[in-house]
Amino acid sequence: MGALKDSDYTQHIARLKRWITAYPDSTAARLSLAYLYLNYASVARGSGFADTVSDSQWSVFYSRDAQAKAILLEASSLKEKDPFWYQAMQLVAHDEGWNKRDARELFNQAVAFEPGYYHYYREYARYLLPQWYGKPGDIQAFAQETAKRVPEPDGSMLYFQIISSLACYCRQAMEDLPRVSYPILRQGYANLTRFYGSSNLTANRFAFMASTFKDKPSAHDAFAVIVTMDSDIWYTKDIFDNSRDWANAP
Repeated sequence: MGALKDSDYTQHIARLKRWITAYPDSTAARLSLAYLYLNYASVARGSGFADTVSDSQWSVFYSRDAQAKAILLEASSLKEKDPFWYQAMQLVAHDEGWNKRDARELFNQAVAFEPGYYHYYREYARYLLPQWYGKPGDIQAFAQETAKRVPEPDGSMLYFQIISSLACYCRQAMEDLPRVSYPILRQGYANLTRFYGSSNLTANRFAFMASTFKDKPSAHDAFAVIVTMDSDIWYTKDIFDNSRDWANAP
């Protein structure tokens, strides 16, 4: 399916607003609308580097983001609570560039509400990426802290989810990945697949990281699960094919 047009977003927004009118106490309706505005904001910004985004694009981006935030704040006063509220607010925190103290406080509140909701950990790890608001080593420290604090098997699974945010064929990952604990990472992936099964995305992530650590048997097993290459991780088919050929070689 192709990218949504402005008219598509307008129709979806109108539909969700009718849902809210019909069910004014529905948290799900407001969260759906807030998330739609967050996506719509990303469309306005585009995927380029910050210095390629025009002033008019930034204006629309922040306007739509503000609408999402206002809807989330409305939803926070409703009786029905949903763990996705915190994840959506983490997206707002990222877009607005919250300082580290406030972003961490939001994460702490989220984990207190639903400790096992792994999306909180991945969103906070994304916030800590050096190209955003963190510095080299922040993600590794966060993952290590989490693995020590959360009992097994959840600790290693969350470690995997956090560190896998570094799974990309890019300079920062090449510098940071060698400094993580690969045994915990591998155990986290093993626990994740044991309890929840494997997915194309997690297999891509682990295949990349196993290849980085030259763990051929584990990389071989992960590549066997992959249905389609994730271009956000591998960037080019040549990189993917060369890594898979290495993992499958005798």
